[in-house]
Amino acid sequence: KLLGGDSYPLLDFQKLIKKEGNQRTFANGESKTETQSSSPKESRMMKSNFKAVGIVSLLILAATPMAFAEDQSVQVQLDQIKATLPKFAIPMREVGDRFQNMYFAAKGGNWALAAYMSKYMDKSMNPAAYTKPEEYKSWRYFVDTTFAPVNKAVQAQDFKAFDVEYNQVIKSCNACHVSMGYGFIQIVKQKTPADIGINYAVSSKAGDVPK
Repeated sequence: KLLGGDSYPLLDFQKLIKKEGNQRTFANGESKTETQSSSPKESRMMKSNFKAVGIVSLLILAATPMAFAEDQSVQVQLDQIKATLPKFAIPMREVGDRFQNMYFAAKGGNWALAAYMSKYMDKSMNPAAYTKPEEYKSWRYFVDTTFAPVNKAVQAQDFKAFDVEYNQVIKSCNACHVSMGYGFIQIVKQKTPADIGINYAVSSKAGDVPK
């Protein structure tokens, strides 16, 4: 069997070497085939052609297991690479830090920084789309629905609305953690940003973030 799973029967080369004939039809409707034997030269040529076909077929069949083994080797390598990608816990730590930084950026009027933190908070979870696809669906829903009002407030550069929506997201996150069996992870609003080496008071607009 080849990779596709189809079976190919071996050719009966003897049956393929047959007499050629011309069919004649008579007035009474009967037909009769007159045959003539191939010449020795033609017969040798046909046998030679069939031998060539047979050799090529054997080479293809011999190469098939090698190709299959190579495909398996590639798949093993892909699985190994996938195993090195972070699942949920590691990128979620980055999400937490950027989420905290986002608040102080908005509070300081650095709206570009707030938008930047939000953008890469989401992108940091991209590996989970391959390593934890089911859990990633929950994340995607969170960003597209629950977190959407926060992003809207950032784009509007409205801190009052941002503060309300930000606090609501904290409650939603904690409720989500409980539903997923991680109720022991409770988010709180920090008194200082996760990254203290950034100036959160730089005046900027949400649209200043490079595409």
